[in-house]
Amino acid sequence: MTTMVDDELYFEQFISSQRNAIKYYVIFAAGICLLGIIIIILGLSLPEDTVAEGIKTVFLIGGGFVSSLCGFPLKEIIARKDKIGIFSIMKKQLEVKIKDKNKPNEDEVNRLREIMWKTIEKTALA
Repeated sequence: MTTMVDDELYFEQFISSQRNAIKYYVIFAAGICLLGIIIIILGLSLPEDTVAEGIKTVFLIGGGFVSSLCGFPLKEIIARKDKIGIFSIMKKQLEVKIKDKNKPNEDEVNRLREIMWKTIEKTALA
């Protein structure tokens, strides 16, 4: 059986992994968009005597990268931020239970542990 300190560490790990996932989503989206903008700028810097069809292709490719930002998984980021909020609340509840000079309510502690282990299962099987 885990201790409350271990449980706090699990929640901290959950929070950290959700923040990292959000960071990777944003970095990936920004990188793809930046790549598109760079391609468009390079297309604009080509000499005017360059074949017009080639410039059109460059703009289409650059525009495709920029427009891929529309596929940004905003719903996924919102869900992860919600999870961060929930995990933070649960972690704070555990901190209060640890600092409680009286014996902590075992039902509440067991319920928090049950939720934590369900989250671990879900994360491991995903």
